[in-house]
Amino acid sequence: MISAVLETLRELMKEQYFRKMLNQKEGKNPLLMDYDELQEFAENNNLLFLFKTEEEKFKKMMKNMNYAMSYLISLEGDVSFILEKLYSNSKNSFLVGGSVRDILLGKTPKDFDFVTDLSYDKLKEIFCSKEFSFKETGKQFLVFNLNFRGVDYEIANFRKDGTYTDGRRPDSVQIGTIEDDMARRDFSINAMYWNFDGIIATKQSINDIQNKVLRFIGKPEDRIAEDALRVIRFYRILKSKELTPDEKSLRAVRTHFEKAMTVSPHRMMMEIERICL
Repeated sequence: MISAVLETLRELMKEQYFRKMLNQKEGKNPLLMDYDELQEFAENNNLLFLFKTEEEKFKKMMKNMNYAMSYLISLEGDVSFILEKLYSNSKNSFLVGGSVRDILLGKTPKDFDFVTDLSYDKLKEIFCSKEFSFKETGKQFLVFNLNFRGVDYEIANFRKDGTYTDGRRPDSVQIGTIEDDMARRDFSINAMYWNFDGIIATKQSINDIQNKVLRFIGKPEDRIAEDALRVIRFYRILKSKELTPDEKSLRAVRTHFEKAMTVSPHRMMMEIERICL
């Protein structure tokens, strides 16, 4: 799993490392150190106080985020019930995407999606009772479509996308890791995962949620090439969630705006309606 705390501390040490270790023949880059090595480095170079201060600050921020998630999900009885069933079968089961983003931004989620490492057959077994119904229309994309009390939910596997040739969806999808799943998502604030053990996210995602910044994951041009509708989605989320655009991301959607014109009228209409209605 990606540790946002460790990621933060490693970056904090980079400047100090090169300042103190540049003239020494032997030394280890903090980006290659594990947690214990990083702490030892901080202690040996009189940086332990700074290390602990940043660590505590970040842990407090994460604790506040986890509390907000726990409290809001406790009010969503059906969502909590589904997550509990998934989690009891695999702790690698999470709420993901827009619901996590919205709760942490102080917004009310409109829907809830889940991701898990449980197999499709196992999901059918778990939700094989009269209170649930499901469709297999998303099976080729590793998505289990569940209906509970008249509400639709998506439960997906961690996915790794193949190439994109139609500018809409991947040519192939295969089961991946949580890191693969993070990398395939559109915006950093949509690549956040939560279950009863807490939040899993990169430092960039945590910072962007805190600072209310909308940023493409990786190279903006690559994300737009994968699905040109992300140009319109960028503006929709920017407005509806009251965010500030990342400069590189904004420049990319402006530069490649014409690609959005290649999207089917129906998909474009749906995005525009979500902006206006």
